[in-house]
Amino acid sequence: MAMLELECPSCGAVLELDSGFAGGVCRCSNCSTLMTVPALPKPSGGRPARPDAPGGRPQTPTSSRPATPMKAQVIPKDAESVTTADGRTVRLRDTDIPTARGKRAGVRVATALVFFAVIAAVLAICLFAVYMLVTGPTGPAPSQAVVQEFGYDPDINPYLLEKPNVVGLPLGRKTVILVDASASSREWLGPVQDMLAKGLTRGPAGSVQLIYATESKPRLYPEQMTPTAELSASGLDTFQQQITARGEAPLQPSLAESAKAAPDTLILITGHDLRRNDVEAVTQTLDQIPDARFDAVLIGADAFDLEDLAAARDGHYLSLGVEQIARWYRDAQ
Repeated sequence: MAMLELECPSCGAVLELDSGFAGGVCRCSNCSTLMTVPALPKPSGGRPARPDAPGGRPQTPTSSRPATPMKAQVIPKDAESVTTADGRTVRLRDTDIPTARGKRAGVRVATALVFFAVIAAVLAICLFAVYMLVTGPTGPAPSQAVVQEFGYDPDINPYLLEKPNVVGLPLGRKTVILVDASASSREWLGPVQDMLAKGLTRGPAGSVQLIYATESKPRLYPEQMTPTAELSASGLDTFQQQITARGEAPLQPSLAESAKAAPDTLILITGHDLRRNDVEAVTQTLDQIPDARFDAVLIGADAFDLEDLAAARDGHYLSLGVEQIARWYRDAQ
């Protein structure tokens, strides 16, 4: 419906109202003054000349909407009725008086700004899509890739975890995994080795070195820190099959090898209560790598000194049962 403009005779505000209310009454939204609404001017009469008549020209229809705001008349506050411009008598107390709103001069400008903003956003998205198609996805080189950190969840079977992990724990940029292969680990060493082989080959996850503390001497794979993307699953399996759990495996030599690698994450996996000198050796090793995170995994045992060390290094302390490791292993087969 077309709109008409009128000027409030009380406050001078320019108001807008549907043209259907012309010849009636309205209320100013600015000062609440009641006023009459002038009637729209009637189109000029007369029969238009025929275009084919001599000297005749087509008549251009003219709009009946005034070019300037119409002048309204104030209705006295004590008036009970009023006669409108179209001759109707309106009882003010029994009639729902329409309210004329202030003219929204900025609506068109705001609409235009929103329109152009949407167009600019669409163009930016299209240009970015074209750029990605041309350049292709980018990312760190495999040797520089870092595993995404995730929280340890005891309810998730590490064998089935898709992210690179060590017994369900996240890796760092440079991670050393130290496994105690003493005779006490015979019950769980095989399943844990299989868990390590799967977890370390899930994808790029920084660099790692696996160190086994054995009865004779530390066994390292690889010989130095190596990106997980370059690890050979078959080579890792072959290496671990050569490790047997027997005798007493001293931790100090393996801890010394761990410090040489200067890791930012050290994960110790053991299955027996450590002697005081072993705990002191772990503490001294951590002193050599002061910024490293420390995770301790105790299988079938507890070591509260290691729990305190892990807490002090923002790490995890896991106490796992041999039955739980076996159940995880069976569920993954």
